[in-house]
Parts: sequence; structure tokens; C-alpha cells
Amino acid sequence: MSFFNTNFLSKISIILISTIFCFCENSILNSSINGFLIPNTFLFASDSKLNYNSKGELYYNSYPFSGFLVKKNMYDQIIEKKGFFRGKLEGISLGYYDNGNKKYQRFYNNGKKTGKHIGWFESGQKKFKYFFKKGLSEKKHIRWYDNGMVYSEINYLNGKPFGSTKVWRKDGKLRSNFVVRENGRRYGLSGIKRCTKIDTKREIIEPYTVLE
Repeated sequence: MSFFNTNFLSKISIILISTIFCFCENSILNSSINGFLIPNTFLFASDSKLNYNSKGELYYNSYPFSGFLVKKNMYDQIIEKKGFFRGKLEGISLGYYDNGNKKYQRFYNNGKKTGKHIGWFESGQKKFKYFFKKGLSEKKHIRWYDNGMVYSEINYLNGKPFGSTKVWRKDGKLRSNFVVRENGRRYGLSGIKRCTKIDTKREIIEPYTVLE
């Protein structure tokens, strides 16, 4: 019986540790140590003692602000909440519509965008999903129309478009489909005009023709 209890407790401990690790790992991806150090201080964006310096850093009474900046609508509902640490955007920033639906969710580290940023239409339909690293766009950025159809898919590397880029019309028809190469030039289809020869059987673009 003692062995059973010990074995059972060991399994429970492993599950708890794994859960905590996963939670921390996901949090670290979108946040930072400074984000956990933000004091539980709230100020309204309309406060006359708040001001930004030339670098875009927020000051309160001539000191870099650490806390949360809040904005409310005419119904006294919070429509914006942004974290700051030593004058710079830090941690999570949230926006809401007047109906209470979430408008956006962004993350910052030392004033720079980081992690996954998501936006929604007032209806609750997803509007965009972006990724950032040290303030620069990374990975695939997706935008949607308000009817749920995909508007665009653009891949980024070190803050610049790189790789596949696709744009659709609201009815779902493909509008643009091209590739951005190392030289920064685009190859493929732009608008409704075919700008280069495409081998549909092998699904490759040949030869590369630059899109102006």
C-alpha cells in the first residue's frame, strides 16, 4: 500500500511539474522578466501629468512610468490597458470594443513588440495574427476579412517580407501570389496579371521574372 501511494504521488508530482513548465515556457515566449515586475499601479490615459519624451517613453511627474495605463469609454468601461516598465511598453497590452469584445492582444519587451499579436473585429471574428521578435516582424502574418475569409498571408524574416506572399479578394479569389527572394525582388503573380511563366505540373516558377 505504501509503495502504491509513493508511486501515485510521484506521478502526480511529474504531471504538476510538467504543467508548470509548459505554462512558464508559453509565458516566456510572449513576455519577459520585466513584465512580472510591473507594479500594480493604474493611471488613466487622460491624466495631465503623463507625457511622452522624444523617444516615445512615458513619464509621470517627470519620472519614467511603471504600471498600467488605462483608457475608458463613455460608459466607464475599460477599452485599453497597457503595461509599462520604466517608461517603456512591457508585457501584455489589451484593447476592447464598447460591446466588451476583445479588440487586440499584444506583447512588448523593453518597448519592442515580441511574440504573437492577435486582433479581432467587433463581431469577435479574428482580424489579424502577427509574430514579432525584438520589434521586427517574423514568420507568417495573416489578415482576415470581416466575413472570415483570409485577406493576406505574408512571410517575414528580420522585419522584411521574405518568401511566399498571397493576397485574396473578399470572395476568396486569389489576387496576388508571389515570392520575395534574398535580393528583395518579387517573382510570381501580381494583381490579376501573370508576370512570369508558371509550370503548373511541377508547381514551380520558371524562369524568374521580376515584378515591378
